[in-house]
Amino acid sequence: MKITRAIIALAIVVAALWHSSDGQPQRPVAEQLRLAGAMPHGALVYVQARDLSALMKAWTASTVRSKFYASPSYTAFSKSRVFLKFQDRRGDFEKALGFGIDESRLTELAGGASAVAIYDIGKLEMIFITELPREKALLTTIFKQLPQFQERNSDSGIYYAKDVQTDGGRLSQQFCFAHAGGKLIVTTTEGLMIRALANVKNNGADSLLGDVMAIAEQAKGFATHDLTIWLDQARLNRDRLFDSYWIHHNASRELGGIESGLLDLRITAQNLTEQRYFKMGAGGRAESERGGGFVERRAGGGTVEVRTCRRPACRDSSANPCRRPG
Repeated sequence: MKITRAIIALAIVVAALWHSSDGQPQRPVAEQLRLAGAMPHGALVYVQARDLSALMKAWTASTVRSKFYASPSYTAFSKSRVFLKFQDRRGDFEKALGFGIDESRLTELAGGASAVAIYDIGKLEMIFITELPREKALLTTIFKQLPQFQERNSDSGIYYAKDVQTDGGRLSQQFCFAHAGGKLIVTTTEGLMIRALANVKNNGADSLLGDVMAIAEQAKGFATHDLTIWLDQARLNRDRLFDSYWIHHNASRELGGIESGLLDLRITAQNLTEQRYFKMGAGGRAESERGGGFVERRAGGGTVEVRTCRRPACRDSSANPCRRPG
């Protein structure tokens, strides 16, 4: 998928510009995945960054960024129906809010550990959470626009919301934000905001953490690094938009036997190491991947399959060795 390639390109840039150290003591996996504890249960995709602020600064300063947007792949994607649909939906939000929702906004909002969870691809129902001190959050554009939002209360705290008509007026959504527990929380539906605030207050009673930990605990030696992605692959395989627009068109073939997946990217100045952990369904068997430097361990139904790939760090370029196989 083109979005996945963008994530890989971003990781490559950071490998060249920023070297993260893993010399610190290893924390429990649940602590490493703590932001999943604030996310409500039921997400299709969960993506977390160890330091989103550093990632975004490196990406926006890189020449790879301009090369990516000028590439044939991005040009083709920008003409696709799903891209144009998302652009229209984003335009509806921007018109209602009075400010842009783009890379510059993400860079402004980015704190340290950050995560996004997607609940409905077509409706763009999602949550963004970043660990950001309140004093810094108050300086962001969304807090400066506070007078145009309505203050609302939930049992778990105050949040700010604005109603937005999208999809040609056929869909009513809300853009909501709050600051709680040292976290800036932004959602595109009010229900997700209320549930996220409850998780922050009550330590994740309705959280996504249990789903992510279900595979993380079976993945021997698993630890989060620079970027970590969790997928409810079984539900994605049944999603109409995923089935239509997933670039490899293998949802029923290679992906059909996978229940869930956990992908982790570790970045150093020399290498980009990707590890994939797949929980297979009963009788499930994913197709073997060839080439690309993958070392693969297979397991039967209901257990975890592990794949590891090490690629040389491409120094500010889009060279082919960093291309993801398949």
